[in-house]
Amino acid sequence: MDDLRFNLQNIWSLRNENGDSISLSPFNGRVSLVVFKKGSSKPDIKMPVSTAYSLRWTAIAKELMMATPGIKIPFVQMRYDPQAKQTVKELTIVFAKDEKGCYYLEVQSPKMSPVRFNIKSSGMYSNGSDPMTDEERSSIGLQEFSYVLKSKMHIAEMLSTFGIRQQQGSFGNKGGNRNFGDRGNGGGNGNGDFKKSSAPADPFGDVADIF
Repeated sequence: MDDLRFNLQNIWSLRNENGDSISLSPFNGRVSLVVFKKGSSKPDIKMPVSTAYSLRWTAIAKELMMATPGIKIPFVQMRYDPQAKQTVKELTIVFAKDEKGCYYLEVQSPKMSPVRFNIKSSGMYSNGSDPMTDEERSSIGLQEFSYVLKSKMHIAEMLSTFGIRQQQGSFGNKGGNRNFGDRGNGGGNGNGDFKKSSAPADPFGDVADIF
């Protein structure tokens, strides 16, 4: 079983005309929103996507589909600062529909200026005669984003735990431990906690979770 690994680099991604990229990338049981500016060797943004965020983004996508052109819907991630004893802004995503009816999003953090990504489908097709318009491709792209959040994200989270070993506590054998599901990919402690293995390595593991 050691040679069986799931390649889950990303389950959704966009790239803009400047070469910047944004993706939803699963690793070790969680999906993160990851942004690379062109030329960056490490992510400029890496934010774990909680269930609450996923639900909100799905609702925003639905709202955008029914909205008139020109609308902008902000999503602002907040964090409690114990030193300042107040909540502070971190990641900001603006979901928008332009005057042509195409969708896009802008992402920024306190350390990164806004970066725009046009939302478009990962594939193109036609009805046999008329080519797909930019508006149609953007609409399908927004539907793909919503589908990934609702139907793929939780599956990817589960698959990304493949190969992680859980080490159980003592079973009375002189304090010894028993391991279950050992596929040579990780360690644990006596409390049954999961730990990240040495292989495969998290491609974003040395980066702070937000920026």
